Amino acid sequence: MNIKTVMQSARLYARSEAMVAEIRMRVAGRKIVFTILGILTGVMGLAFINVAAYIYLQTLLGPVWTPLAIGLANFAIAAIALAGALFAHAGPDLAMAKELRDTASSALEDEFQTASPLGSLAGALGGGSDSRFVSLLLPAVISIVSALSKRKSAPKK
Repeated sequence: MNIKTVMQSARLYARSEAMVAEIRMRVAGRKIVFTILGILTGVMGLAFINVAAYIYLQTLLGPVWTPLAIGLANFAIAAIALAGALFAHAGPDLAMAKELRDTASSALEDEFQTASPLGSLAGALGGGSDSRFVSLLLPAVISIVSALSKRKSAPKK
């Protein structure tokens, strides 16, 4: 297991997750905006159409059937507007981001599965040529862990 490839795969995985979340948020925002716009426009338009239709249809259908006909027409228009919001989808960019995320995830899994459980720390961190890196990393990790443990054991005021 090479720490460089693990970090690259982890970064790629995190970026692809962020892309997926961003695309989903954009689609959700777009759905909300179009739904609100459709509802507001529909309400305004229906108010004017209802007044005109009521005046016209009252002479043809009478005072009982006119409100029923206008109400059914309003429901039909509302159903069409809400169907438009219901069928909005993310498109091919979400599929590409999901594929990138899955590829990065499988690369991370492969790196961890191919790693030897008894391998040395130097091998895990990129091979023998990076022994200087290991010699610097171990004291840093030890000092960080000891500082955290001292901070936890310190009495709280």
